[in-house]
Amino acid sequence: MEHMQKAALSLHGMHIDDRQWLLERLPEAHRAPLVSMLDELEQLGIPREPMLLEEAEAPAPDAPVHPVVDRLRDQDARRLCDVLEAEPDAVIIGLVTGAAWPWTNELLQALPSTRREAIAAALADTQTAPPGRAFVALCESALQVLQQTMNREAEPDDEPTTRRWRLLEYLPWRR
Repeated sequence: MEHMQKAALSLHGMHIDDRQWLLERLPEAHRAPLVSMLDELEQLGIPREPMLLEEAEAPAPDAPVHPVVDRLRDQDARRLCDVLEAEPDAVIIGLVTGAAWPWTNELLQALPSTRREAIAAALADTQTAPPGRAFVALCESALQVLQQTMNREAEPDDEPTTRRWRLLEYLPWRR
């Protein structure tokens, strides 16, 4: 939230005399936008409550974690690296930024150094986004490929799989 918006919410929650007293002491350059925001809050019918700013800044309650995300959280970093090494960097970045994984550092350390550096640089510029359906679908795909990999390890295969981007084949919108 912007500083002026915070100030407007704080002023909106004040007693009208206190608000007027503060506004009169501000330079016109600051007062005019605040008065405009206060008018807008009034027109929207926002109640004049002192705790309004505090409530607006309160973090949202934690959303329940999707069961697929929990299952992926429990996976071994080395196995994940084996699965993800054939995937594009964007897939790894999408997974890593979607949740606070216990295996993130181990996964990144297992990648070749040039790739690890490129992904780390991209991660530094990427903000964590709240998990959505695309993220859950990506987790489901990762789990499916992990399961296939474990099944192949249990049953010897004549030809090793060298196909890239296996994870993307399992995304629901690809079917």
